[in-house]
Amino acid sequence: MKAPETKKLIWPVFMATFLILLIIGIFLLPAGKNSVSFNGLILVIAAIYAAYILFASFEAERDEFNPFSESLKKAIAIMIFVTAAGLILRVLIGLAVPGYPADMSCWTAWSQAAAGSGLFSVYENTTFLDYPPGYLYILHILGSVGNMLGIECGSSAYNLLLKIPAILADIGMAWMLFIIGKKEKSIKIGLLIAVLYTINPLTILNSAAWGQIDSILTLAVAGYLILLYRKRIFAATLVFVAGLLLKPQMLFFGPVLAVVFIKHLSEDGIKAGLKTFLLSFTGGAALFVITVLPFSIGKEWTWILDKYMGTINSYPYATLNAANIFGMLKLNWQSLENTFLGLKLSTWGMAGLAFSVTVYFVIAFINKRKDNIFILSALLMTGIYALGHKMHERYLFPIMAVLLFGFIYTKRGVTIFIYGLLSTAIFINVAQVLAVTHIPKDDALYRISSLVVVISYIFLLVACTVFSFKSRKEPEAEVAISNLQPDESGPDSL
Repeated sequence: MKAPETKKLIWPVFMATFLILLIIGIFLLPAGKNSVSFNGLILVIAAIYAAYILFASFEAERDEFNPFSESLKKAIAIMIFVTAAGLILRVLIGLAVPGYPADMSCWTAWSQAAAGSGLFSVYENTTFLDYPPGYLYILHILGSVGNMLGIECGSSAYNLLLKIPAILADIGMAWMLFIIGKKEKSIKIGLLIAVLYTINPLTILNSAAWGQIDSILTLAVAGYLILLYRKRIFAATLVFVAGLLLKPQMLFFGPVLAVVFIKHLSEDGIKAGLKTFLLSFTGGAALFVITVLPFSIGKEWTWILDKYMGTINSYPYATLNAANIFGMLKLNWQSLENTFLGLKLSTWGMAGLAFSVTVYFVIAFINKRKDNIFILSALLMTGIYALGHKMHERYLFPIMAVLLFGFIYTKRGVTIFIYGLLSTAIFINVAQVLAVTHIPKDDALYRISSLVVVISYIFLLVACTVFSFKSRKEPEAEVAISNLQPDESGPDSL
């Protein structure tokens, strides 16, 4: 067998081996409490996926080794097969794995309260509800469907029902990557990236096993950044607000909008900038008010701000199982009042946040290439996660899709390499939390994952600095992109 044909076989062999181990590993989660063998298994799964990513980053664009065809008909057939298989796998895991107990009990209670006593009085009829109103509309539908079908709360079927929106978001993101990938680069690249995302163990674990909705937020983040890349500031603002109504973590991506708007103001003038600002602010505020207002009857007008601030302030710890610099330093679940090198952990955390956001602004304003927006956004969020306090293990999840879009638009191997590093590190981190709930602060695997995240941030910092300074010497790279003029005529422009 010729070398190219042998290398083509590596793709399906890698995928089959990886999926078998992944299925075994996830189904062992309920029995994984403090198990050395369990840690070893998730490490093997992560290593195989990392190797798969590394192989992809080197071989993806070499026609003789890429197993996919440039035939659109064949590509769509493969996509249907891969996403259907991914959907079936997620459904089976969703039925078999109960999910993260705290989150699943919250989804169950909130969905039943919304479906039973009324959606708009749900905050009054639950003892604990720290989410903004956006996702409650979906929970209302899920609770109503569950009651109509007579599905018992807490059963495997009801748990699966609660996981369905996130599972569908996984599949939707895969198709989004494929469609944009084939449009911007090639059918082969689009298909490859979509497959890598569909079989990513982190995406499967997070939605189907854990039961969280980070994949829904990821759709909002991806749409938001693509619209900003196209200078559709009005539409991007609406998507940003929609994401903020789903999860407060959308706020971490706010600086990206600020940079794009300031550059728009500088490039297109104060008049155009003022028009964009007024339209975007009005549209975003209207969407926020329309969504929140039905829940506001009988409440102080500041209740929603108090809700967001309460969520932010309700976790006074250096890190909550998140694999970051605090985890690396054995400070997991340590009070922010504790000290490290003479300073409170809260001070170190604020310094880390300030550093990561400041660095982002500096490099983003140096940058002249608009297609760097994706890797720069990854730099921002990874810095916030790696250096900031009060982080949860899943906060970095949206960056996986962001980095893949960065690869699609720039075709830089380093982007997909960092995607592989972060995917494997966060998968290990999330799998450990799902298995043991609270990771011991001196757990070796947890500290290694934390180190990998910190190293990935350093890689991103170096790469973004190089790319941004290089962009100032490549005016030809900007010309094609700068032809994308902002379309800010209002809602009709969507």
